[in-house]
Amino acid sequence: MVSGIRRTELIELKFANIDFEQRCLTITAANAKSGKKREIPLDDQSFQEICELQKLAPTRTPSKNPALAKKFSRDHVFVTEHGTPLRNNLLRSFYACCKRAGIEDAVGNGAVDIHSLRVTYTTLSLENGASPKAVQAILGHSTLTMTMNVYARATDKAKREAVSALPFANATAPKHVIPMPEKSPAANTQSDPQSRAV
Repeated sequence: MVSGIRRTELIELKFANIDFEQRCLTITAANAKSGKKREIPLDDQSFQEICELQKLAPTRTPSKNPALAKKFSRDHVFVTEHGTPLRNNLLRSFYACCKRAGIEDAVGNGAVDIHSLRVTYTTLSLENGASPKAVQAILGHSTLTMTMNVYARATDKAKREAVSALPFANATAPKHVIPMPEKSPAANTQSDPQSRAV
């Protein structure tokens, strides 16, 4: 998750909300929790994948099932195999991905939910030097305090680094914590656009 957008914002994202020239997406006021429109720059990989999805959108065909055909969309960026907006299917897909990755407790009412992606985005952005005000704007938080509260609750890595900064101490992460890879040019390689959400 490299945009920090909310689940409902992702579900309702349409190609009309993508500025392909400026390489950014717009969360409309109608879809934003705050009721305020905001723009989010797209990373290169997400931008390429959205371009691919846009090329494929005209080939989407409605289901023969009348209930599914009624919800069919060529306008939405992320859709099911029937061409319907993800809505409830997004959570099912998220939990299936977590299960394949071996992430425990990623189930309905579990400790890991799709909102965790926003928390991860916030934490990693700030830990790697992003401007707190820029992160606040991307997330659509009404105050910087809200953004920093999310960050403060999710910074086990930063706390361990603070302890390890002492010349006589080392705070090793538990074995179940997977370290994030260092940023590299390989991170910008293309992947299957259907397998990754923004």
